Amino acid sequence: GYMLDMEVDEMTVKAFMPNTLAWVNKLTDPNSLMGKRIPVMIETLEQDKGIYVVSHKKYLETLIPEQVKKLKKEWMKNRTKPYVGFITGTTPFGVFVEFYEFLTGMIYRKNIQTEWQTDEKWAEMKPGMYVNFYISDIIVPKNKIIMTQILRESIFKTLKVGDVLNGKVIDIKSFGALIQLDEETNGLIQSNILSKQKVDLKVGERVDV
Repeated sequence: GYMLDMEVDEMTVKAFMPNTLAWVNKLTDPNSLMGKRIPVMIETLEQDKGIYVVSHKKYLETLIPEQVKKLKKEWMKNRTKPYVGFITGTTPFGVFVEFYEFLTGMIYRKNIQTEWQTDEKWAEMKPGMYVNFYISDIIVPKNKIIMTQILRESIFKTLKVGDVLNGKVIDIKSFGALIQLDEETNGLIQSNILSKQKVDLKVGERVDV
């Protein structure tokens, strides 16, 4: 963690900030904060040690909702604007990317550049690696940012009530059948509709909807 000289009511007191509370994601370079002045929020006071435990992460998290709203306005004006960020973590299904100082989004593996989708290349993706990307969706209430490196024209943006489409059954659940309409768009046929029409769908089958 970090030891800080913290200013409180015109006094300077000692404070401790654990690594996990230093940033919204794990810092790829822990020394990047050394010598810097940063705003923090007090977590606790350890009475026995007479030291405050503080969080820079909690402060940044209070800024995220407003930053996401600003980003969405910017994105709505230009949906093909390129962005750059760096990887903070990887999973089998995608990578987390930090950009705009402290915002984080996900690029799903299927939306990574094709040459990086092999298991061998995927293993080379490490925290700190810079990537170029586009934003494919922003869900403001959840502060969720979905990214892509492959620009596709999603059918979802042009759908109208009454459209007839052909889709592929990708899963059957107790509540209905999940239908893939394109790479970005899935839909649901509810189980009560399937029952009324006496339709028995199978995974992999194509169906008009």
